[in-house]
Formats: sequence, C-alpha cells, structure tokens
Amino acid sequence: MGSKYFYDIHCHIMNLSHPNLSAIIKRFRLDRYLFLNSIPIINNLVSWVAGSKLNRILNLLSIMDRSIGDFLLLIEEKDYKPLYNNGKIRINNTDYDRIILTPLMMDFGEKKFIDPKLKAKIWYEKPPHKPIADQVIDLFNGIKDYYKESELKLFEIYPFLGINTKNYDMETKDGKTGLVDLLNKYFSSFSSDKISERHKKLKDKMGKFNGNIDKLGNYSFAGIKVYPPLDFDPYPEKPKNEREEKQLEKVKYLYSFCESKSIPITTHSATGGFNVLPKKLSRVYADPGKWEKVLSDYPKLKLNLAHFGGQIKNTKSFRKIIEFISDKDKQVYTDFSCLCFNDNDYKKLKKLIGEDKIRDKILFGSDFMINLMGTESYKEYINAFSKTRHFSKGEKDKFCSINPTNFLFG
Repeated sequence: MGSKYFYDIHCHIMNLSHPNLSAIIKRFRLDRYLFLNSIPIINNLVSWVAGSKLNRILNLLSIMDRSIGDFLLLIEEKDYKPLYNNGKIRINNTDYDRIILTPLMMDFGEKKFIDPKLKAKIWYEKPPHKPIADQVIDLFNGIKDYYKESELKLFEIYPFLGINTKNYDMETKDGKTGLVDLLNKYFSSFSSDKISERHKKLKDKMGKFNGNIDKLGNYSFAGIKVYPPLDFDPYPEKPKNEREEKQLEKVKYLYSFCESKSIPITTHSATGGFNVLPKKLSRVYADPGKWEKVLSDYPKLKLNLAHFGGQIKNTKSFRKIIEFISDKDKQVYTDFSCLCFNDNDYKKLKKLIGEDKIRDKILFGSDFMINLMGTESYKEYINAFSKTRHFSKGEKDKFCSINPTNFLFG
C-alpha cells in the first residue's frame, strides 16, 4: 500500500527580502499602524495599536524575518510535530505519512509601475526591482537546508514558479531569458505522466539544489503561479496596442504549453492581496470570469482558481467558480485558502457549496503565512479544518488528499 499524503496546495514560503516593502505594507494594511507612514516598518510600529492586532503583525514579521530553512524547521517543530506520533501525522482522525507543501512563488519583478499615492508622499518612489531568480535561489537553498537539518523530514516541498508574462519577451535576447526558454528550462520534459511517475520525478529532485540556478532544470517546480493584482492580465481579449498584442501572444503560449504537458496553474482570484494596480483594474484582472475565454480556448488546461473568489458569500465570483468546477469535462479546481478560520466559516462554506458533484474539485489550502493576520498559527488553521463538524471525514480527505493528488500530479 502506498503512502498517504496531506496537502497544503496553497501556501507561501517567503521572507522580508522577497516582496517590496511597500507591497507588504499595502497587503497587510500596515500603514495604519505606522507613525505617519514612516519607514522602516520594524522600528516604527506604534504603541497605540490594538494588542491582539499588533501581536499578529509581530507574529507574521517574526516568521518572515528569518532564512527559508529556519522558516521550514520552525513550522515543522511548532505546527506539525505536535500532530506526529508513531510515524504518522494525524489530522481529521486520519493518519498521513507526510505533508506535501506547494509554496506559490510570486513575481514581484515589475519595474515600471509606481504607486501614484506613494509618489505623492515620498521622494524615492520608484519600487526596487525584485528578481524572481533571487527568490528561486533562496527557496531552493532553504529546502536543501531543511532536508539537511530536519530529523523528522515531515515535508515534501514542490514549489510553483511565479510568472508574469509582462516581465518577459517571448524569445531570449540581450542576455535576458525569454518566456519560451524559461518554460522549456523547467518544464520541457513534463508530459501527462501517471500520478506516481510525476510524483517520483519531482521527489527525486527535491532538496538537491547545488546553488547554481542554471542547473535546476526539469521537475524542480511542480506548476506555475500567476497573480493578476501584480499586473498580470490573464487574457487581453481585445488588444488596444502592441504591448497588449504581445501580452496576448505570450499568455496564449503559456496556456498552450501548460495544457499540452498537464502543468497545473494556480491563479489568485480575489480582489485582495499584494496589489500594484488601481482597484478597478485589479478587480477586472482578478475576476474569475476573466478565465472564461481561456478555458474555452484551452479546455484541458489544469487550473486552480484560488481563494474561491475571496469571500464565503454568494457573490458573482463565487458563482462563476462554481460554474467552472461543475463542468466535469474541465480540469478546473478551487481552494479555500485564507477563508475558513473557524467552525462557523466552514458552516457557511458547506451551505454555499451545495451539490456533491463539485466535491472532487475543491482543495485545502492555508495561504500560510499570509493567513497569520487571521489566525495565531499554522497549527490553529489546520485544527479548524480537522475539527469542523460541517464536512464529513471523507469529504475532508478529498479536499486535503485525494483532490490535490489529481491536481498536482495527475
């Protein structure tokens, strides 16, 4: 009998060096807790902040203010080791052999955008360039360090590469890697593998980074993450200029490539999050409806519309996602990361989900460490899932084990 895995299909493993500081401040609304919006953030958190909120901010900053290896060792020790006994991790009265984490990387590399509000306030308004390559090196060094230092090795870690097609030309030129070469470098050997085959190929590469990003190659990443609020337009349907025409060409290439090789894509599909766009445009890009044309043109694309639209409410976004995942001919999924923090949240989700036929398309995700603004710890978030009365043991096992296996490796 094979191993049984618990999946967190939507998490983040990043430190303070990865996103722009201004993006962190906006994402977690930290400006309201800074004295006159001063920088640096750590030294100017003011004493009048409500105690519980301040503690959550400090808790979040504590885990982000460390190396990736330490990050992983800490959550293993504090959050998962208490669930470990006799060689098994017990969640939802079910024994799992290992935890599979899929850290979703985010491409913060856009250099051209300047927040107009920030421009009006500070002299050095141009955001720093944050190359995705630096994040890749940090993450894979951290995974290697984790496997070197961990005694339990509870985690298997399969990152998703963050891509914003706007930050790439189609072809490599002037020493800058183009989209075609980037995808070939990491995914050219992918095919519609059997589940066990793809899992094995990814596992064989895990933790063996030698520090040279040029040597990473195929099966280093399990999938691709796109993030519309960071100025990724999923489908410029009526290009108005040459830039939009090129963007349409690039996203079509991305989807065609991923469809042909069964590469999973996770997209942010909520209006909140790290955001460099005006609110109106951000809502347009992040709207699940933006993917209707994509899924029509690429019907076999494997897609996770994350966050279930962003709210546990009968919204237009929620209904559109239900429509997509109800289509048995499509490989469209959704996760409820950063949505369900307590039993009442799961009660609302159960009521909205309704029909059993979509149970096979729903995935457990935490959105850790982002979710620390709504919960004390990773362990607390998992416990809420494990203990909820509103989904059966079998339903929860689908969400956290069976369905993500199909999404990730199928």
